[in-house]
Amino acid sequence: MKAITRTGKVLVALCFAVIISAGGDVEFAKVTLKDGFEDGGLARFWRPGDSGSGRYVPEAVSFTSQYHRLGDHCVRLTLKEGYIRQNGGDGHFTERTELDAGKHAFLYQEVWYRYSLLIPGQFPIIDNRLVLSQMKQSGFSTGPLVAQRFRNGRHYLTVRDLTDETRKQQKFELPELKKEKWHDFVFQIRYSDKQDGYVNMWMNGKQVVSFAGKTAHENGENRFYHKIGLYRDQWPDPMVVYFDDYLLTNDTSVMNKSLITEKN
Repeated sequence: MKAITRTGKVLVALCFAVIISAGGDVEFAKVTLKDGFEDGGLARFWRPGDSGSGRYVPEAVSFTSQYHRLGDHCVRLTLKEGYIRQNGGDGHFTERTELDAGKHAFLYQEVWYRYSLLIPGQFPIIDNRLVLSQMKQSGFSTGPLVAQRFRNGRHYLTVRDLTDETRKQQKFELPELKKEKWHDFVFQIRYSDKQDGYVNMWMNGKQVVSFAGKTAHENGENRFYHKIGLYRDQWPDPMVVYFDDYLLTNDTSVMNKSLITEKN
């Protein structure tokens, strides 16, 4: 099992300009980020462990050939009590080991995310907050816009209700997250502070969530970011999860239904 290093041997395509086409249409900057975790280190687009809110201690991130969805390796994320301990603001202390794919100007755009996740057999099933993946907006502090959660064996997705002043969450029950098995997840999200936003989610090639409505806060910034890993209220038991085959893109030449079916 390899310790964490940084590597640039992963496709990272970025275009920072917003282009006005000849027909007057706005063409948004294209972003495609991929990491197969094959080079013994994280791709350069992941934010450092001590940067922003997506953080980890160095020993929490490693690479292994014990499990792999594609290729020969995947990333192993470990969370132990006290890792990045913070005041959660709700009477609980939190801790985390998360990878943060960076902040991007995705307002009024459709963005696709893909990753594979494996929970090992010894993973503890506890009645405690646990987030495995979350999409967030800078400048909006009331929790994630979208979050994949696993609590006491219950696997579900929450989508923030931005039409409600209390910012309640809509909950969508998801299929069982079986241990010792790779599960493939795809998200299609249009970020919008109007009613034309949406969230679609597929698990193992089958659509499991369809949401339509506001997916961004009008007072938030045009900076959206995705985190994968382990985020929980403080707990004594260690946890380990494995991720592989990560993709984030807003490029129409990349984001199509083949993202959902190509590994099935």
